[in-house]
Amino acid sequence: MSIIYMKDIHRKCIEFSSNTTINNPYGFDPLNSEIHRIVKNGGTVRITGSLSNKNFNQYWKLDGVPEGFSAIYKGSQPGVQGFMTSGKPIRELTEKYIEVVK
Repeated sequence: MSIIYMKDIHRKCIEFSSNTTINNPYGFDPLNSEIHRIVKNGGTVRITGSLSNKNFNQYWKLDGVPEGFSAIYKGSQPGVQGFMTSGKPIRELTEKYIEVVK
């Protein structure tokens, strides 16, 4: 699994990651055009988040597969979904996730 920081995403790296996780995206589209450049063909992108996060929720509500990807899986698992920008824990008791395959 690779961890990619937004400040590093603009470096000239091409298709080096086969599994990428984006935790609770805030203020950016987690499946923007740059992610296509970084993830290998056949690789997966896992996005975790809560329904109150508009950047996560747009893909949770999506019917069908996002453009440029071949499959989408959605689910929930037990766990606390991180923290808000205030430092308080997000109150949902289940972490939601979306996995897409490039």
